[in-house]
Amino acid sequence: MERAFDLTVARTARRATLVLHGTVRQDDATSAVRLCLALPAHVRAIELDARDVRDLSDDARSVLVALVRAWRRGRRGQVSIRASTATVLLLGEREPVAHDGVALTPCDNGDHLALTATFL
Repeated sequence: MERAFDLTVARTARRATLVLHGTVRQDDATSAVRLCLALPAHVRAIELDARDVRDLSDDARSVLVALVRAWRRGRRGQVSIRASTATVLLLGEREPVAHDGVALTPCDNGDHLALTATFL
C-alpha cells in the first residue's frame, strides 16, 4: 500500500513541506502530523501541499486542521497551504460555523475559496 504523504525538510532546515496525495485517511494524517510536530524547533515554516489529494476523510481533515493550529500556536511559525479548488472544498468546513460571531456558509460559485485557509 502506498503512503498518502511525504515530508521533506529544506536545505536551510527552517522550512518543511508535507505533501499529501491520493486518498488520505485518519491514520495517514495522524502519522504525518506526528512527524511534523517532531521536527526540530528551528523548523519554523511548514507548507501543506494538498494539490494531489483525491479524497479526504472527515477524521483526517480534523487532524490536519489541528496540525495547522498547533503549528501556529506552538511554534509561532508560518503555515502555507497549496491546494486545488477540489482540495480546498475537501479541507473546508462541512457545516456552517460561526467565527467571531459571523456565520459562514458554503459558497457555491467558488469566488471565496481562498478565504478557507483564513479560518484554519
